[in-house]
Amino acid sequence: MESDDQVSRSYSIGRAFPAIKAVVHTHSLCATARAQAGRQIPAFGTPHADCFDGLIPVTRPKKESEIREECERNTGKVIVERFRRIDAVIFDLDGLLVDSEPVWLRVRKEIFSRYDLPWGEEDQNALMGKNTQAWIDDGVRRLGGRLGPDEYKRAVLDGMVSAYRTGSVELMPGAREAVDFCAGRVPVGLASGSPPVLIDAALESNGWKAVFRETLSSDSVPRGKPAPDSYLEVLRRLRIQPDKAVVVEDSGSGILAGKAAGALRGGRPKAQRF
Repeated sequence: MESDDQVSRSYSIGRAFPAIKAVVHTHSLCATARAQAGRQIPAFGTPHADCFDGLIPVTRPKKESEIREECERNTGKVIVERFRRIDAVIFDLDGLLVDSEPVWLRVRKEIFSRYDLPWGEEDQNALMGKNTQAWIDDGVRRLGGRLGPDEYKRAVLDGMVSAYRTGSVELMPGAREAVDFCAGRVPVGLASGSPPVLIDAALESNGWKAVFRETLSSDSVPRGKPAPDSYLEVLRRLRIQPDKAVVVEDSGSGILAGKAAGALRGGRPKAQRF
């Protein structure tokens, strides 16, 4: 149970960020020592690691007056001050905001079944975060030349666009609330491995066309995730420094891309809502 002082600190944080459901406390000597040294804290084996990847930001040192008077409340204030320095949030799309992975799986499985060839979840997972050319090359190779690159691309994209238009691609739990919360505070961007036609279909079907300040398909940069190119390009367009931005991902390749870009990373495990 929190003391009255701790409640005061948590109240300051909760009032500034209403979407926060809980505040995690640690008394780790390692974490405390790093914080006192002004060094960011690795999320090693702590509750932070469940939904956060990368270094945990550290606040500025409190002033003597902030320590002497209402110390815990002022602790909350400097935490709020630090996290309000975030200037942008960039989201992934597939598997994070929209539950499109089962639809990608179904569409590809139907194509492969026409030729009595298997397509399963392991095949699907291997393509997460890859750009369009990468999954076209993979599919054509697996099909053994039964379809050419253009034929395979058209078959997959036609199936996906149809699914968006008929409402078969659902939002992930909490996705709309997360986007609305962030968009009401900072510019939001989107960096996806999907081709532009599917990004447009996803945004249009969910009323997000005017919400995202910048959207980008990794088809338009030299390298897809886990390379940082897509995140760096969105940040360049937004004119935001990487260390002032958060990227939100659900895949390992996406988290690595955010890390390589130098941004803070937040992860949403597949079994959890935002």
